[in-house]
Amino acid sequence: MKVLFLDIDGVLNRFGDEDGNERTTKLIDDFFIGLDAALLQIYKAMLSRVSVTVVLSSTWRHWQPMLDHLNGNGVEFSHMTPTLRDPHLVRGHEKPGMAHGASGSHEVRHTRRRH
Repeated sequence: MKVLFLDIDGVLNRFGDEDGNERTTKLIDDFFIGLDAALLQIYKAMLSRVSVTVVLSSTWRHWQPMLDHLNGNGVEFSHMTPTLRDPHLVRGHEKPGMAHGASGSHEVRHTRRRH
């Protein structure tokens, strides 16, 4: 089985950059919510060509307004990574580990073992 761990920020939306890409998020109820139409189209086209199980690994999984926004824009997923309550695990720590060849965040490794 192929599994795609989906993050949202920087993958399906943009916060603006030096290349002139505009911000595609806006502040709604204390959350920056938004999806980039072009990135969403690329994502959906990719899913139409491959068979994968999509697991939402984004922090968006923690807030209902963000989940509602994903659902309203047709971003479907079958699972979400669990929230692990280890005080030594902080969101963002998985990025440096992945850059050095590690297998990703503890939450992603936990989900891989279950599938």
